[in-house]
Amino acid sequence: LYAMEDSVLISRPAYSNSAFKQTYERIDKTNLDVCTRLKRWFRLQMHCSFWGILVNFLPVLGWLPKYKKKYVVGDLIAGWTVGIIRIPQGMAYALLAGVQPVYGLYSCFFPVLLWFVFSTSKHTSVGTMAVVCLMIQNLVDKYIPDVTTAVNGTKFEKIQVASSATLLVGIMQLLMAMLRLGFLTTLLSDPVIQGFTTGSAFHVMMSQLKYMFGLAKSVGKHSGPFALFKTLGDILTNLYHANPADIIICVISVPTLIIVKYLNDRYKKRLKNIPIPIELMLVVVATLISYFCHLDDPPYNVNIVKTIPTGWVGDLVDNYVFPSFSTPTYLHIWPEVVSDCLIMAFISVAISLSLTKIYSDKHGYDIDANQEILALAVCNTIPAFLSSFAVAASLSRTAIQESTGGETQLVAVLSSILMLVVLLWLAPLFQPVPKSLLACIIIVAMKSLFMQFSNLKELWTVSKLDFAIWILTCTSVVTLGVDLGLAVGVGAAIAALIYRIQNPKHAVMGRIMYTDLYADKKKYKDAHEIPGIKIFQYADSISFTNKDAFRNTLYKAI
Repeated sequence: LYAMEDSVLISRPAYSNSAFKQTYERIDKTNLDVCTRLKRWFRLQMHCSFWGILVNFLPVLGWLPKYKKKYVVGDLIAGWTVGIIRIPQGMAYALLAGVQPVYGLYSCFFPVLLWFVFSTSKHTSVGTMAVVCLMIQNLVDKYIPDVTTAVNGTKFEKIQVASSATLLVGIMQLLMAMLRLGFLTTLLSDPVIQGFTTGSAFHVMMSQLKYMFGLAKSVGKHSGPFALFKTLGDILTNLYHANPADIIICVISVPTLIIVKYLNDRYKKRLKNIPIPIELMLVVVATLISYFCHLDDPPYNVNIVKTIPTGWVGDLVDNYVFPSFSTPTYLHIWPEVVSDCLIMAFISVAISLSLTKIYSDKHGYDIDANQEILALAVCNTIPAFLSSFAVAASLSRTAIQESTGGETQLVAVLSSILMLVVLLWLAPLFQPVPKSLLACIIIVAMKSLFMQFSNLKELWTVSKLDFAIWILTCTSVVTLGVDLGLAVGVGAAIAALIYRIQNPKHAVMGRIMYTDLYADKKKYKDAHEIPGIKIFQYADSISFTNKDAFRNTLYKAI
């Protein structure tokens, strides 16, 4: 006999399907003709006022008038904390994107202000993001040799290629928002995204090693399959040419960053959720040493940031030559970058939406997925004319914004004020920053992506198929490159989806002795079939895609 502490006794009438319909009246909607249904639909739509439509398009008009005073302190602390972190990260990620550091500062200013206006997320921090910057670098390195043709008397530069691609990314995301195609990001399942971002982290690390060893001029540009291994080969071949000064900077910076970040996590409560801004502190110290010791001159020969212009937005617009839509050379380039930009658009949307969903669920508020896509589209489209490159939600800055008490989107404006001060007056002070230090900041920031390997153990126990997708995606990204690797990952996810539709879980159920419980008789020895009755469980709806599989499994079970 079984000792059961809790028991459930269910007593109800037994119904056939026809008897149930006769006993309980069903709501019949078939009596309504098409015209009546259309009238009802239009009547519901007419209830939406102009103000309601405007608030849906510009969410800031809805939440800002309801702003509460109790949010001020948390938003101020979070805004200034995130703003301080944006300065070194902006310069570092611009280096990763293959453009001058000042453009990273622009990308941490203009898109952030637009995000404040258009986003429904209270905690997401948008701006430069490692994976997106890596994809921009791959695109720039791939197409920069082909875009040296004169256009309107000027040459294409790296930032112009990056901004042109960013505009295309923004237009693609705008179309996604208009057509409400946010559901397509479900093809990028968690195993695909995690495998992709982890594999991308290896590319990010490899792209920065040349700066850490002072080998930027010795390492060639490689793209396509096995580019990572070719870059590694160049680094190892030229390792005896490494710059000792850059190596010393890295030997000091990397352990310092790791230790302080560990202390920030461990003593978060004692620090009142305000992390020590170690990145900015290192940048300031390294800048002072570089300036007074002239590290860019012999015998040190450290590669530094050099010129960072300052000025008002108008200066940026006047100095920025954006290619005309009517220029044949520009039309020749855009079709070539369509595939790269499409991948970038989907990846940035998928990562941003997943991050936004995590924090909205945690704090119990709703977000509009298509509005978030629109916000991201605006953040990429308009700043493309202002020397910015593609942006997305940042995992590290979002976590800091939430943990330091940020309550609303006002954090974006407060952090942008600090960035504006830097752009207008303080930017030249960062000219002596060693690029090797920025490379260290990037590589240490990849820790969270590499830590995704720890998810594999749990993934193996939950779903071996998802485990295989994770490994395949990560391996493909490392070996074949970011674009082809993602294509392999998405293809594997689609194949797995088809396999699951064709082969859903099924079982012949047996009754557990002395209970009214039923379980798979192959898994439980106390589950026995009722004589003369077969209970077949099929864990999926039956459609034309799996009808044959259903029939075959049913016949085998019987």
